[in-house]
Amino acid sequence: MTREMRYQSKNNSYTVKKKGKPAYSVTGFLVCVLLPVICCILASISLFLKSASFNTVVESISYNSIMPTPSYTVNIKEDANYNNRVLPADMKYVSSLIETINPTFNYEFHATDSLDISYDYSIASKYVIINYEDEKTYLTLPEDKILASDSKSLKSNSVQLNETVNIDFQDYAKKALEYKQSLRIAALGKLYVYMTLHISAKNGDLEYKDTLIQEIEIPLTESIVEVKKNNTPVNKQDFLNRIIPFSVSNKPYFIAFLVLFQVDVVLIVRFFIEYYRFKHKDLYTSLVSKILKDYDRVIVRGKLDIDESKYNNIIYPETFEQLVDASVNEGSPILYYNVQPGQKCFFVIIEGDTLYKYRITRWYVDQNGHA
Repeated sequence: MTREMRYQSKNNSYTVKKKGKPAYSVTGFLVCVLLPVICCILASISLFLKSASFNTVVESISYNSIMPTPSYTVNIKEDANYNNRVLPADMKYVSSLIETINPTFNYEFHATDSLDISYDYSIASKYVIINYEDEKTYLTLPEDKILASDSKSLKSNSVQLNETVNIDFQDYAKKALEYKQSLRIAALGKLYVYMTLHISAKNGDLEYKDTLIQEIEIPLTESIVEVKKNNTPVNKQDFLNRIIPFSVSNKPYFIAFLVLFQVDVVLIVRFFIEYYRFKHKDLYTSLVSKILKDYDRVIVRGKLDIDESKYNNIIYPETFEQLVDASVNEGSPILYYNVQPGQKCFFVIIEGDTLYKYRITRWYVDQNGHA
């Protein structure tokens, strides 16, 4: 690149070419500082991934939680014309012949190893009155507790529950009829009998925890009774896995990673230092300070009020060295004028009707990397 000294007079102007220094290189900064940082970080990541294992299963216990739909039998009154008083499930029954309905609630839990198991369960019933017209619940009576178990805890790999209760059908049907008559509404009466189970199986900090419900629905105000099983069967199979989130699987690679990681830290710190210097380097102040220091013998500081219209010749040296040469040749000092502190300054030589003027501005220095 070339720079020029421009001579300007009222009659003519001409230039003298002179070699200048190149501007500050952004590409050089990126290649010399940023590229090594990126390469080292990528190499560190690669070594780390080769040396490490993630989410490793170190212990696994399988378990199976089973809750089918409840089973039941129906007992018929003695005077009924039946050879067998105990009828199986999934039939239609004449309500006036039913004595008791006997639901059986079941649950099983199995594991491949012993666990700390705790559980409790209860069997209850509730009577619900449903409107004939829109089949919406009209009234729900308070829950009637039929069976309540204490909380049980044991160290085992299995649990089995089998509980049968007797529901006096005629007693519940009589109460249902009384409620209907007292309310004076056309409604259905239904009895819900259900078992609620809370279970927890632990192995240290690993835990299976669940709440399960089995339920049957018994119509009380119908002449023909069909018992419904309301719950969906549960057969859950899963694992209690003890997992280590991170472990070292290749020690040589891991040691290499640690060494390279320290190099990364040094390079990253250096990168930010250099980046800060690159972004915040005060070229303008550095350049002016250097000129004032290096050429202190020929520079006079002061405040000037220059009216350029008074000079027939105005010369703009392209480099400060040219201004120094002019000062020596003319035998005149260089006058320094800080026009706008931190932003703009002039270096001038006044010789007769000739004005030598060298101008430095922050904007130009920041844009081009030189004065």
